[in-house]
Amino acid sequence: MVRDGAAGAGSGVRVPRSVAALSRHERREATRDRAIRELGDDVEPALDLIELLELAWHDVHEDAAPPSEVLDDVWLVAAGDVGRLASAARLAVTDRRHLRLAADEVRARGTTSIVPPPRPTRPGALPRRTREPSSSSSAARP
Repeated sequence: MVRDGAAGAGSGVRVPRSVAALSRHERREATRDRAIRELGDDVEPALDLIELLELAWHDVHEDAAPPSEVLDDVWLVAAGDVGRLASAARLAVTDRRHLRLAADEVRARGTTSIVPPPRPTRPGALPRRTREPSSSSSAARP
């Protein structure tokens, strides 16, 4: 499809901008407000993930971008967490039905999102796991 003012494939017909496909850059900028709302400071990584979702979607489904309901499900399942956004984006491409089921589960709970896990206190830190004493080691002690 061509932009306003350009003849479409020799037909002499002009395509209105409202129906012309948006470029990847235009879609990224249109998504920026939602990314800010959903992820705050993690805007650029979120936009990068959505762009990767679009590229993968195009490779698998031959559409320039996923439908808006798929993107809504991705944001809902992500619940404000970049890691979950990556997982939801992957699920959108590999199995759209499972993404819909996950989003429907969130909706059924009556919440707008899943509570994200606590973030590490320092960069690169992982939450510590506590070890439960094994019954064999406690039995060997007097």
